[in-house]
Amino acid sequence: MLNKKEVLMVFLCVQCVYTAFVRYTPIVKVAEGRLRGIRDLNRQNQYFGIPYSISERFQPPKPPRKWSGLFEAVQRFSSCPQNVAIFNFGTEDCLKLDVYTPEHASIGQKLPVLVFFHGGAYYYDNTLPDRLPSTFSWCSEKDKRRIADKIRSHYFGTQRINSGACTKELINLYSDWIAYASIDAYSRLMAKYSDKPIYNYMFSYEGNRNFASFLLNSFGIPGTTHSDDIFYLFKPGGITFNDNNLDKLMIEMFTTMITNFMKFGDPTPTESKLIPMRWPPITANWTQVMNIDHPMSVIDTPDRYRGGFFLELLCEFGLKGYVPCESAMHCNLDE
Repeated sequence: MLNKKEVLMVFLCVQCVYTAFVRYTPIVKVAEGRLRGIRDLNRQNQYFGIPYSISERFQPPKPPRKWSGLFEAVQRFSSCPQNVAIFNFGTEDCLKLDVYTPEHASIGQKLPVLVFFHGGAYYYDNTLPDRLPSTFSWCSEKDKRRIADKIRSHYFGTQRINSGACTKELINLYSDWIAYASIDAYSRLMAKYSDKPIYNYMFSYEGNRNFASFLLNSFGIPGTTHSDDIFYLFKPGGITFNDNNLDKLMIEMFTTMITNFMKFGDPTPTESKLIPMRWPPITANWTQVMNIDHPMSVIDTPDRYRGGFFLELLCEFGLKGYVPCESAMHCNLDE
């Protein structure tokens, strides 16, 4: 058994080895102070946990505080509070950024920037009226029951809602709201009030990097699912995939379009041998999406639209100005 002196020596040796292999980035000065990150084996600068705002509970965010000395942006920060099954984790002090830059980037150099927001939605409690999408949270209890009855009738008919017997119906319910109606409604609002082009895509490719689908497919549920696109854009740490030629082609096509968007504001500024088509932006009244698959294609969502039911609910119970109800294709408040 090691004594205290030997334990200390082992610790110091490990610390020396770690320090010898860690490569720090050049020191960067931002509005709040000086900071540095680490440089990984892929020659990429990584800055973790940079505060971009502070906020007290249920209060508007405020600018971050300035710090003295050198901020060591070298450790990943905890996620915001969340619940997964029976586990609660995260911290309210989570308004922080991870920033990645190429090694060759110099101070003051302007580079294309990709800001990535992970999608999601908010649900709570355990009965259908209480598990409504949070956008209906302002409704009266009477209206919540009306909305819940409409949802129950549309997806489940008269059958009892049971996770074992209604797997397909539950998947359709959550998919239609999270992946179809919410994205479409939000995108149309952005297209209406922004002077920048908005591009939507649907990821349908089934390959060796569809990590989330592997779990669902084991339960006999086919197709792509939430987050399957992530590993075709970002290199996962600690996971090795057996990419075939089609997987590699998909990675090249997908990352090329995203990189084009970062550089030019257009994912397909010109047609090419790699991507022989243009990706059209959406409008406030019409949504076209790039179907990321092999082969790729542009889809007019009204022809394959599954979120129309929820959009009608938004138009009936939503707050005016916060839902794209001018899209008379699905609903119209003036009728």
